[in-house]
Order: sequence, then C-alpha cells, then structure tokens
Amino acid sequence: MVHGAIAVGMRIIHKSQTTSTSSSSSSSDSSSSISYRRRRRQHNEGKNMLELVMALLLVSLAWTATAAGAMESSAELWALQDEKLVLATSSAIKQTPVSASSSSSSSSSSESYRHRPAATTIASDNWKSKRTKVTKVKRRQRLNSHSNLPSLSNASAGVANLSSWQQQRYLKVNQVFESERRMTHAEIQRNHGKIVLLGLFELSTKRGPRPDGLSELGAATMAVEHINRKQLLPGYTLELVTNDTQCDPGVGVDRFFHAIYTQPSTRMMMLLGSACSEVTESLAKVVPYWNIVQVSFGSTSPALSDRREFPYFYRTVAPDSSHNPARIAFIRRFGWGTVTTFSQNEEVHSLAVNNLVTELEAANISCAATITFAATDFKEQLLLLRETDTRIIIGSFSQELAPQILCEAYRLHMFGADYAWILHESMGAPWWPNQQSACSNHELQLAVENLIVVSTHNSIVGNNVSYSGLNNHMFNSQLRKQFSDFNKRKRRGTASHLTLESISRYAPQTYDAVWAIALALRASEEHWRQNATHSKLDGFDYTRSDMAWEFLQQLGKLHFLGVSGPVSFSGPDRVGTTAFYQIQRGLLEPIALYYPASDALDFRCPRCRPVKWHSGQVPIAKRVFKMRVATIAPLAFYTIATLSSVGIALAIAFLAFNLHFRKLKAIKLSSPKLSNITAVGCIFVYATVILLGLDHSTLPSAADSFATVCTVSLSTR
Repeated sequence: MVHGAIAVGMRIIHKSQTTSTSSSSSSSDSSSSISYRRRRRQHNEGKNMLELVMALLLVSLAWTATAAGAMESSAELWALQDEKLVLATSSAIKQTPVSASSSSSSSSSSESYRHRPAATTIASDNWKSKRTKVTKVKRRQRLNSHSNLPSLSNASAGVANLSSWQQQRYLKVNQVFESERRMTHAEIQRNHGKIVLLGLFELSTKRGPRPDGLSELGAATMAVEHINRKQLLPGYTLELVTNDTQCDPGVGVDRFFHAIYTQPSTRMMMLLGSACSEVTESLAKVVPYWNIVQVSFGSTSPALSDRREFPYFYRTVAPDSSHNPARIAFIRRFGWGTVTTFSQNEEVHSLAVNNLVTELEAANISCAATITFAATDFKEQLLLLRETDTRIIIGSFSQELAPQILCEAYRLHMFGADYAWILHESMGAPWWPNQQSACSNHELQLAVENLIVVSTHNSIVGNNVSYSGLNNHMFNSQLRKQFSDFNKRKRRGTASHLTLESISRYAPQTYDAVWAIALALRASEEHWRQNATHSKLDGFDYTRSDMAWEFLQQLGKLHFLGVSGPVSFSGPDRVGTTAFYQIQRGLLEPIALYYPASDALDFRCPRCRPVKWHSGQVPIAKRVFKMRVATIAPLAFYTIATLSSVGIALAIAFLAFNLHFRKLKAIKLSSPKLSNITAVGCIFVYATVILLGLDHSTLPSAADSFATVCTVSLSTR
C-alpha cells in the first residue's frame, strides 16, 4: 500500500512536468491568440501546482506510515525477545537439559536482542498469535488455581514462568500482599493457636475525646477475657488489636491498612467496628478485597442492610429502619392518624424516613408532609412545618443539629401540650444539656420535655442469664470495674476523670459482637473437623475466601441470648427489641418495649415509667375545622314565639285603647303620643324575636323562605 502511494505521487509529478512542456511549445507556435493562450497557461500552471502539492502530501503520509509500522514491529519484537530471554533464564535456573536446537535458538535470540533487527509483517503476525495463546493459558492457570493465585509453572501446557511484574498484573491486592509478605516457618509456629481480631473504635472525634468509645473498648476487652477464660475456642487464644478512627471515614480506612501492613506476621481474621455509620460504610467496602468479615456494634444506617453492596458485613445493633413497625404501633396506640416527617438530607437519616413513609401508607396512616432540610436551612423548613399544622412530628437528624432545631422549635412555640416529637436514637450521652445554642439551658429543657426517643433495647428483659453467664447487674458491675481500669490507665497523671454516665449505650452490643465472632469461629472449626477438611483457624490468610464464606454462614445461623438481649440475624441486620424512651424532668426514662416476633407493644415492661403529657392530655394529630349550623330547639322557639305573640296582642290592645279614648282628660294628661310610640315599638320588638328564631329547623321550606325571613328580620332591627 505504501509503495503504491509513492508510485501514484511520482506519476502525478511526471504528468505535471509533461503538461508544462507542451503548454510552453504551444505558446511559441500560436501568435494570433496570445491573450487566450496566456490565460490558458496560467490556469494550467495553477492546476499543476495543486497536483504537485497533493503528490508531496501523499509521499509524506506514506513515509510516516512506513516509519510507524517499523517502530511497532520493532517494539513487538523487542517484547518477544524479552520474553524469550526470560524463558531462557528460567530454564537455566531450573537446570533443565537443553538440546542443541534450543541452545542455538537461545543464542540467536540473544544476538537478535542486541542488534534489534527491523520487524516484518510475518514476524509480527507470528508473535501476536503466540502471545494470544500464552495469555489464554495463563488465564486458565489463574482461574483453576485453588488459592486464586496465578500458577508459576504449568508443565502440561508447556508455559514457562513470567517475570515478577507480569505476574503482579494478574494479582489482587491481597494476593500481592501474601506473595510478598508470606510468613516464615518461625512466624507460623509463633502464631500457632492465636486468633487476632482488629477492633476499630471511636475513642475521639473532631470535637475532642469521646468517652463512650472508651466504655465500648472496655466491653470488647472484657469479652475477649471471658472467652479465653471459658476456653470457648479450644486450642486457640483470642487477641484484640485496637485503634481509633476518630469517626472519620478517611482515618478509619487508614487505620485498617495501618494494622495490616505494620504487622506482616499477623493475620487479622475479623474486624470489630465501628459505632460511626460513615466509617463503617467505608470499611465495609474495603474488607471484601481482603476476605475479612466485619461485625459492627453501633452503626445503624439503613444503607448497610444492602447485602450486595456490603457482602462481608454483620451488625449486632438493629438498624433505624427496623424500628418502623414499632413506630407505627406506637402511633396507633395513641390514635394519631396524621403525622409529618422532618429529616436531614443525609443518607443515614433519609433512607430510614423513606422506608417509614412507605410503611405508614401501607398502615393507612396519613403523612401530611415529608420535609427534608440541610444544615443551613432548617429554620425555613421549620416554618413550613408549622404551616402544615401537623402536631405529631417524626424527626431524624444528627446529634449536632438537634439542639439548634429544638431551640428554633421553642421560639416558634412548636412544643408543649400541642406537639409530640418522636426522634430516632442518637449516638452518645444525652445531648440536650450543656449545648451551645441560641437558647438557654432552661429554654432547651422546656423544648425537649416529654420528647419521645426510639432506640434499640440493649439489655435482657427480666433477670435471665446470658450465654456468657452474666445478667444485667453482673455485666454492669464488671463493666464499671473494667471502665475504672481503663480510666486509670488512660488518664493517669491528669486531673480529668470520666464518670459512669459516660458509658455507651452500645457497650452491651459490643460485648455480644465479640461473643458472636467467637461462636462463629468455633462453629466453623467444628464444621471443618466434621468434614475432615484441612482448614484451620490459625491457617487463615487474606486469600482464603472459602474461610471467610464459612464465617459468614455460621454468623447467619447464630441464635443466643446476649447481655443486650436475644441475638439473631436477618440478613446482615440483627433482629432486636425496640425500646421507647421519654425525656421526663431532664432524664431519659423507658416507657415501652416492642417485640417484633409477636408485634406487641408493652407499656408494663420492667423499669418502664408511665407516659407523661403536658396538661395530662394526649396531643391531637391535627386541628380539624368542621362547619355546622347552630339552630334553636323547636320547643324553646315555640315557647318564646308564643310569649312574643301575647306581647304583640297586648301592645295592639293598649294602642287601640289609647287611640279610642284619646279625648278623655286622663288620657290627654298621660302623654298619649309617647304611649302610642311605646306600644308600636313593643310590637316590632316582639315580632323581631319571632323572626330571629326562625331557621332551618322551624321553617317548612328553608331553601325557599330562609332568605326572605333573614331580609325581614334585618329590616326590623
């Protein structure tokens, strides 16, 4: 193709030269038409110049294509010679016998590699065909490998080893880690019988220390001690490696990789954490690439319920969306037929509210408005909420915005006897006292009084004993002791002191999360032993997807009584009891429990207080305006009409008497004109009484005569 383009260009140049010569000779022969021939010659010269330029362009393009083809073929041959050189080096290292033909081929390959010869089309096609075959064989090796690592040799296929950088192109990140940091025999012996868990806690936030995180860490540590003491995992010892995520997704992911890469001789079998939904979502997207199962103890975001998005995730705390049936039962209990939702425009809040709206419609409960707000425009949205005139408000917003929103509600008089606020559970200690807002503490206390909070029940109902051998009192007492030890260890030499009120509400779920992990590990070990497989817990590494899958299966089958109540799972979520709390005199008091198994709402649960409302009356859902006609009772109307008729008759009689005897001296001396006016006035007053009493209940045909009666009654006033 290139040579054809060059030939065409040369023919065009030759044609232009011939045309120019013939044009010049014809100009010397014809002298009679000089001007015509001159114009003709100029036209031909311009045409020849255009053809010359096109020819030069074709020649340039042809040479460019030739150079590019040569470079591509050369690069392909270079890659081919590199691969041949690797194959030859691999054969030399393995010390396999080499025939004379193989040796000569290797020698020629080395020589051709040094001289870099120009490539031809046939060589390029052969190389591409061979490259395709080798790639297919390598792909088949990688898929058939048990450990999901590409095989380094395949004698049956006759494919030699690849270079290290070529191997890593087909490796996942966990496989690269295991191939580069594979434990030595001494490290394997040292880790024999040791199971390491990675615990990520929120010990601090951007605002400062978070005391709840310390109590959650104490509960996890106490669970590890109890499991090892009871020898729940025979032949194994459970260890916990911890770090602080600061409730920041970026920091949480960094702490995860820090724990993996700074301890190459240890394999984190499972991840415990965290209590911050944003951090948990980020980690739950990473752990599947390392075959690590994650168990959270405090993340309630409904987004984490998606098993396709988070396949290696479980949690021992019920999500916010699981409380929707309990909310509906509570709303029905107090006869509220209309509600309004008020949620922040973040996924953790909006998802639960969207699910709730759908379930409210299915339960035949009207949702007057679904209002979503940002952190900067909640005041405008509160005004809009007040205009809807709905008194039952289901709110879902962050702990940081809660004091500001309720302060603004106080200013708009959206609290007290006319309103009922139902909020979702909040992370941490009570947020209403000592908050920086435009309202004083007293005003904020008035705004939150009798507010309802929906949360997960985190204790055993009654005096039953959990699977670990602890009841509520024993767990709380031992946690206080554990908390005191952490307090001394972390705060030694400082004046600050953490009080017992700082214990997290997720501490029981944290304790049960560690027990759930241990029970799943024990069940997996027993399953492998019964099936006579060679898998063992201390043989775990980050490429063992089969072990991670078994852990997931065993977690889904768990059902035991923990210190936070019955522990079982529906998908990744825990099936738990819902608790209702009410702020009474500044304290969060339990008022009811909801049992999802029986769909029952219990207001007589242990330690539950009676529900209190302002003025002792349940708030109405919405003010309803009804139009009705107020009529006079027929008996009263007829009685008054009869008396008025008698009055009219007497007035007419007195007027007639006065007119008949007007010439008498006695009548003249009694001001007869004034008496006549008085009698006429009495007639009109009594007649007006009768006319004003006429309405729909007394008129025979109200539609036709009521307008006439109204006109007459107005004229007599």
